[in-house]
Amino acid sequence: MRSAPGPLCDSSGTISWESQALQFSGIWTPAAAPVSATLLSNEEGELLWECRLPSATVSLRAASRQFLGQGYAERLRMTIPPWKLPIRELRWGRFLAGPESLVWIDWRGPVPKQIAYRNSRPVVLYEVKSDELHLEGGVWLRLEPGVELRGGRLGSTALRSLPGLNRFAGTRVLAIYEQKWISRATLTGSGESCTGWAIHEVVRWP
Repeated sequence: MRSAPGPLCDSSGTISWESQALQFSGIWTPAAAPVSATLLSNEEGELLWECRLPSATVSLRAASRQFLGQGYAERLRMTIPPWKLPIRELRWGRFLAGPESLVWIDWRGPVPKQIAYRNSRPVVLYEVKSDELHLEGGVWLRLEPGVELRGGRLGSTALRSLPGLNRFAGTRVLAIYEQKWISRATLTGSGESCTGWAIHEVVRWP
């Protein structure tokens, strides 16, 4: 695998990436069909969400350590400045358990939007709470108390090491607050049940 400035995606949908500086490489092999949605389109620009791999078989190498498991990959294409997004709160997450996959977006604000895909098929998302989701067909995803992966304002977390960050100092972007967790989760409905892992987060705009 050669070093590349960004992820490489072949015709089968497999994604590979390597960084010699970080001594890291990974291969994401599709286990579910890709999905996408336009989250916003107005005179300010567009926000396109591309869930390339709702579920994937993943092989990672970090230095001398090797990891195998399930994974996920997405891409956002944004032409609207993030400080102009008509949003107050975002609740987002993904769940994997063997062949089962679920990804959801609950966008709250002046232009609310709720979308969910189960096994790459769109499903109606009725309600998102901190510990459970309610979907069509009497399906529930219940989240156990998890481990916080990251918490704080973007200026001190995800955007901390970005070049040119000072250009945004004092703007709405740096003040956005996020919390992200990993939790055990159980999907139930139609007399069936499966338990796996979810990564989920709450993002609040000032």
